[in-house]
Amino acid sequence: MGGNKALYLRTLKSFLQDSAALPQQLAEHLQTKRFDDAARLLHTLKGLAATIGATPLSQVAARMESVAKTSPASLAPAEALAQIESSLSTTGEALRSILAQLTPSVAQAATSTTAASPPATVQSLLADLGTLLALLRDSDMGAMAALDGIKNRHSAHANQFSDLDDAMARLDFVQAIVQCEDLMTRLNDGDSHAQR
Repeated sequence: MGGNKALYLRTLKSFLQDSAALPQQLAEHLQTKRFDDAARLLHTLKGLAATIGATPLSQVAARMESVAKTSPASLAPAEALAQIESSLSTTGEALRSILAQLTPSVAQAATSTTAASPPATVQSLLADLGTLLALLRDSDMGAMAALDGIKNRHSAHANQFSDLDDAMARLDFVQAIVQCEDLMTRLNDGDSHAQR
C-alpha cells in the first residue's frame, strides 16, 4: 500500500470487521450446497488476505476455492470451516497486534498533518473529490490514500464524509463512486447558492 500506514490501518480494520461474518456465511453456503457462492466468498477472502499480507490465510482460501470450483462433492463442510476459522483466528490475532502498534503513530502523523494544512475552499474540495472519483472509477487503491488526504485537508467538511468513508472502509468502490458523486452535487448546489 505504498508505505501508507493510515491506509494499511484502515484496511486492516475493515478486514477484521468484514471477516467476522465470513465463517457463518461460508457454513451456510456449504450446508446448502451452494458451492458457487462458497467459491466466490473464498475468492474474495483470498484477495483481501493477500492485499493485507496474510499469505497463509490467502493460501488456505485459494486451496478451498479451487476445491469448491473443481470438485465440490469432496469438500467436507466441517473440515473446511474448521480450517478457515483456525486461519482467520491466527490472522486476526496478528492483525490486532499490528493495529495496536500502528494506531499511535498514525494518529500522531494525522495530527501533525492536520495542523500544517492551510484552510481549504469548497472549490479545492471539489477538485480533490474529482481526483478521488477518477481513482475510484479506475478501481485504484490509491483512492484510499486520496480520501485520507481529503479528510485531513478538508476537516471543516468532516461531517459530510461519513457515507463515503463507510463505503471506502468496506472497499465498496461502486458505492463510494455514488457517494462521491452525491457529495460533489451537494457541494456544487451549496456553492452556487452561496454565490447568488
